[in-house]
Amino acid sequence: MSEKNHLENKIEETREKMYTAYKNNADFRDLLIISQQLDCWLNKLEKLRKEKPSLWESEDNQD
Repeated sequence: MSEKNHLENKIEETREKMYTAYKNNADFRDLLIISQQLDCWLNKLEKLRKEKPSLWESEDNQD
């Protein structure tokens, strides 16, 4: 699995985790921690996009 796919999967897993926690009336502190984890994954993906734009080129050409 590529680093890009790994990060995208972690982002989706964390989003689902946050949504589930919210639906289950999780404590604010728990939601904050999950949100910060999600921010971290998103920042890593953005950093990768800037460092290796070629990983996104094939997706851009599909339109």
